[in-house]
Amino acid sequence: MGSGFVGLLLLGGITSLPELATVTTASFAGNAPLAINNVLGSAAINVVLLAVADAFLGRRALTSVIGEPTPLLQGVLDILLLALVVIAIVTGDISVLGLGARSG
Repeated sequence: MGSGFVGLLLLGGITSLPELATVTTASFAGNAPLAINNVLGSAAINVVLLAVADAFLGRRALTSVIGEPTPLLQGVLDILLLALVVIAIVTGDISVLGLGARSG
């Protein structure tokens, strides 16, 4: 592995430690809403940071030039996954084909 890739892994891991600690502690304490809100908030702040960076770049947005379709597909799938999580939180327990989630 190259030093740039190892640095990328270390930077990503280190910046994710606060979220990991909060989610782990909330899970052990039985506080599922805190764990879910922390994960969703972390994903939302990443989108806000990209939007702010795009606003400061001026004419050319940070995300305007993408060499491959893979990042676009990943972005669309991320948005769909977050939308499913939000829908599940808003609607509560709904049984689909006899399957559903129950708390307690």
